[in-house]
Amino acid sequence: MEISVTVGTKSYRARGNGECQHAPVASIYGNPAMLWRAGYSAAENANIPYLALTVWRPAGGSAEQFTLGMRVGSESYDVTTVKGSQLVGKGSAAVRNAGAGGRLEIKGEDAGGTDLTVLVSCATFTEAIAEGG
Repeated sequence: MEISVTVGTKSYRARGNGECQHAPVASIYGNPAMLWRAGYSAAENANIPYLALTVWRPAGGSAEQFTLGMRVGSESYDVTTVKGSQLVGKGSAAVRNAGAGGRLEIKGEDAGGTDLTVLVSCATFTEAIAEGG
C-alpha cells in the first residue's frame, strides 16, 4: 500500500503493508452501494501512524461518499460524508480501478476547516466480508 497525504500545505508519504478490500455488492444505511476500504497502521512515531478509509458508491449514480479517520504526526483528522450518519467536515471521493487494485482519492476539509488530500494506492483489493448482518 502506498499513501500520500497533504494536510494544509504539508505533504506526507507512507508505504507498507495495509488492508485493501472491495465489495461490489454492499449497502450503507439500507441503500445498495459498492464498497472500498483501506486500513493502515504503523509505529506511533511514523509520519502517518494510522489511516482508515471507507468509500461508498451508491447504486443509481449518486456521488461517492466516504468516512476517513487518520493520524498525521500527532494530529488526528476525521471526515464523514455518508448520508444518514453524523456529517463531519466535507469533501469528495473517487475510485480509480487498475487491474485487481486501484487508488482511492479524497479531497476535502475536516470539521476545523483543514484542507486534506488523501491518495491510497492498493496493488490488490481483497473481498470485503459483510458486517452488521
